[in-house]
Amino acid sequence: MLLFIEGYPYNLNDTVRGNLTVRDVLKDVVSVPVKEDQYSFGYVGYCYSQAAKDVIFFLPKVVLTGEQNEESGDDTIFGASPQEIIDFESEKIKSKFTEEGCKEYKEFLSTLSIWVYRTISVYKQTHNDNILESKDYQTESRGRKQKHNTLLDVIIALRDFNRNNQDYFTFKNVHSGYNRINWSKTIASSQAFIQNGTPVYVEPVNRKKMVNFDEELLIIYFSILNYICETHGFSFEINIHYQLISPEKLKNTYIKKNLGCRRLKQIKYKYFSDKALRIWDLCYAFFDREYKISMNRQAEDFLLAKDFDHIFEVMIDTLVGGNDKQ
Repeated sequence: MLLFIEGYPYNLNDTVRGNLTVRDVLKDVVSVPVKEDQYSFGYVGYCYSQAAKDVIFFLPKVVLTGEQNEESGDDTIFGASPQEIIDFESEKIKSKFTEEGCKEYKEFLSTLSIWVYRTISVYKQTHNDNILESKDYQTESRGRKQKHNTLLDVIIALRDFNRNNQDYFTFKNVHSGYNRINWSKTIASSQAFIQNGTPVYVEPVNRKKMVNFDEELLIIYFSILNYICETHGFSFEINIHYQLISPEKLKNTYIKKNLGCRRLKQIKYKYFSDKALRIWDLCYAFFDREYKISMNRQAEDFLLAKDFDHIFEVMIDTLVGGNDKQ
């Protein structure tokens, strides 16, 4: 992930990754001045750079701590200059923080990026004005796995798969093992009535419900979606009749104690279909943010706001007003 801060003056010709400069990675995303060497971008939001082949996040200026960098005199975020930590995966980040500090930094940015995304997307649903920008684009995954270690990337991939594969989930739900009759036990223990020469059993014995491996994977998948709904306020269509893992158990056991990764590794050998393997990939990526998954972003995920202060004020007014309990 590439990280920019709203209103911070960036040197446009500084190298970000490989041979790409700040100007290069942003030219297909926002308007970048041609003749100026330094520029402040007044955006907050989430988008994708085709040049860098990576996600770009513009975070609100309030993330700056107000503390000054001793060398440059610039404002800092977690003790480092925003210019130094544009590349979320760069060695500069590792050199700036301890291992624990780097983990704290990434967790903070992952959580904040989700709320920024949710704030702008909810505003977009109810307001249609000129402070939002959009652009048509689509990434090219071509089956290659790309490293996306922010929680928001994984949430969007989970959302898209759920949205685009409702037929698959319906089929799995219908054939999930409910109401299958155990004919040997029915014949042995139930009284049959003859109707038109055919035996009719009015009290058939159902097979005992057994959770197979397909169902276990789907239970984990939909439990993750339910957890994201409860924790981050996203809305998913969960049309399935499984007993889901509670959000509290998922958080305390599957995430914090790493049971999710361990269990998925134990059952992976059972899956061969493309759909099941894709679900496994998405679930594993959720529990282990460093895992690589291939992703295709659509234009609707391009969310940039030019006046985030206004969106923030609208959000606060809505919350304080109490008219929308959701």
